[in-house]
Amino acid sequence: MAEQPSAAKVHEAARTHLLAVARRYREWGRVDEQPHPAPTLCRLPVYPQGFPSHARISRAEASEHAGKLYYLFAGRLVGEQALSERAHYIWLKPDPAQDQLPLGFTVVKESWTTRPGARPSPLPEITSELGSAPAPIDWVEVDGQVLRTDALAGLFVMYKAGPADTPGTDQGWIYGTLDASGEQVTSIGRLEACMNCHEAADHERLFGLQPTPSEVTLERRGSVG
Repeated sequence: MAEQPSAAKVHEAARTHLLAVARRYREWGRVDEQPHPAPTLCRLPVYPQGFPSHARISRAEASEHAGKLYYLFAGRLVGEQALSERAHYIWLKPDPAQDQLPLGFTVVKESWTTRPGARPSPLPEITSELGSAPAPIDWVEVDGQVLRTDALAGLFVMYKAGPADTPGTDQGWIYGTLDASGEQVTSIGRLEACMNCHEAADHERLFGLQPTPSEVTLERRGSVG
């Protein structure tokens, strides 16, 4: 049996991976740029191809996520290829019989500060045309207030570095943060703030998509359920 690498070596390899991900994660496309049917209440409802990604607001009351808007990206880097895993992410199920996520599976939460804004009028048109994804929706409405993305605050990354017993990981997962430039890793490893939340996730350490609270969800995509 091959000897397991030390936690220090695992973290160093993860640091290299995070910097590579920061350069290429947008090639994966946002998780919900190409929609899929929703299998459960906590996933997105069905809506036509071509609907732009919607900014989502973090419901965290504390921690660095609090009050931020974000977009999600999911994928893997395999050699020179940046492989999208957004369909895999959307179809996550709280079912232990589901195949385990592949090593290298990475989720990027692109976090944005917010500013008050006005609701666009008219609302963006839904198209059914295939091709390049439309520009993302950069606002949400929460408790009657419209919030827009302002400045990129940083990247929060989850990376499946190995099996559950890999040293220095949380059941195989490593958490990391990078600054807004994507050129500086600001934390990495078994981050307590991340672990305290993600240990309650439905599938491995991932939650899957939660619907945006914005009224556009109800008006343009149909109600969830």
